Amino acid sequence: MLAKIREIPHVTCTTPEGAFYVYPNISAYIGKGGIKTATELATRLLHEGHVVTVPGEAFGTAEHVRISYPVTRQNIDEGTRRMGDSLPD
Repeated sequence: MLAKIREIPHVTCTTPEGAFYVYPNISAYIGKGGIKTATELATRLLHEGHVVTVPGEAFGTAEHVRISYPVTRQNIDEGTRRMGDSLPD
């Protein structure tokens, strides 16, 4: 999951330490394509990419989304592809 997230342009992510989720920094996309917050980005990912994320505001940061990954590699590959395709240019 981490490697696939890091392939998405302008998205950075620290290595999780024992968690079942990643917490990528999506700040490069805030202010693009009408997106003003991580919540708006998470909503776009849900509606356009059919990818479920939790906005960082729920955890005290405005530049991240949380993505859980206890799924198959196929689902990870498809989900990260959809995420990348759904982000604004």
